[in-house]
Amino acid sequence: MPGTMAPSRPKRTDKRKQEPTPPAPHPEAPAERTSQNRSGKSLQLYIPPDLADAFDAYIEASRPKTTKTGIIVMLLEDFLRKAGTLPAEGGAK
Repeated sequence: MPGTMAPSRPKRTDKRKQEPTPPAPHPEAPAERTSQNRSGKSLQLYIPPDLADAFDAYIEASRPKTTKTGIIVMLLEDFLRKAGTLPAEGGAK
């Protein structure tokens, strides 16, 4: 009975499932990300408030101005070199 069949619906052109919205960038993240920024691993770090205050004060006093990431990388490199797990800058342990 062709008269009782419902007409076919037009195909939806919009996506049924929306892609998840990416999270908002961190306030201290660089405005523009480049491949250079993404060449390493990401690490999220929680520190006690007193340590965070001291860290922020250090960054404010540092000249030339640097980023929190730059300071953490520098300190981690120094620590790992002293521990013997990262070669010295010249290449020898």
